[in-house]
Amino acid sequence: MELKINIFKYEPYLSEINFYNLQHCVVSFREKQYLSSAVWGAVFLEGFLVDLVKELDVKKHDFKDLNEYITALYKYDKIANNPELTVPDEIAKRCDEIRQKRNRLVHATGHGKETLQLDAQSIVEYLRVILDWYITKFPPKTVNNQNDQEPTNEEGHIPVFISTINPDTEYHKFFLELFMYHLKKMGIKPIRADLDDYDKNDPIGKIRQFVAETEAMIVIGLERSHAYFLRDRVGGSKEEDKIHTKYTSGWLHLEAGIANALQKDIFVIAQNDICSDGVFDRSWNTYPVIEIDFGNRDIDAITSMFEETGQLAVFFKKLNNWVTRTKESLNA
Repeated sequence: MELKINIFKYEPYLSEINFYNLQHCVVSFREKQYLSSAVWGAVFLEGFLVDLVKELDVKKHDFKDLNEYITALYKYDKIANNPELTVPDEIAKRCDEIRQKRNRLVHATGHGKETLQLDAQSIVEYLRVILDWYITKFPPKTVNNQNDQEPTNEEGHIPVFISTINPDTEYHKFFLELFMYHLKKMGIKPIRADLDDYDKNDPIGKIRQFVAETEAMIVIGLERSHAYFLRDRVGGSKEEDKIHTKYTSGWLHLEAGIANALQKDIFVIAQNDICSDGVFDRSWNTYPVIEIDFGNRDIDAITSMFEETGQLAVFFKKLNNWVTRTKESLNA
């Protein structure tokens, strides 16, 4: 079940803790942890409403529970008498429906467990409606920092080809979403190879065309295959038995070769346990490999990679310098 919500669109408008809770809600749903997703959704909503009633300048804003916050939303238009800022009944209603679904799922009522997945999905959808309304009424909390705002306009962004797998796991999907978001913030337009059935006869040619139209390539080696037992260099004097050898897609090596032949700049990232071979070779390589460790494969481990002291800090510093030089060159 696919969710149509881009949580990073809302990040500039939310406090750090509220965005953290929203992340857990959405990623838990994608990992099919529906009860966890519903609970995180309600936790997010309560923290969000605490901030919202303050921004609405409601005189009393130290309410005891979620129900009192929702009641304040229903009454806001009558009390505030502010035609420039109103709270539609739909918004208050969505908040109340999230509260009811949370109560039905968490408390031992004997009802609602069979609709767990649908209820969790509804909670995420309702949060999207609430947040879409909110960001049209209030400025970003990071309004003074242009780089922290949602990168919606890609005019003038530098096209960069992203060579990586089509992710199968939710933690890979989340990592790539967050990675693309940070690229856009620094002025890069990520380009992915969008191939269809008509490209089956010449996929390499289509990829070459994509790469030729970009300024650089970022190769991201994420795990695709896991060989639990492997016999390497079979029949030779260096034959060796290995266990737990992890590989990404062979297409990444091919795409990197195309970029090299076209004299494009190439940046390489790989999981620290990806096989050291080809473009990911840690010893013999034109391009230094930045290694990342997903740890327990949870939100916190992935999010921390993008912090100022995170695993990708050096990579993004180097990439940001490249963006500056490239823009100067293109504008010369």
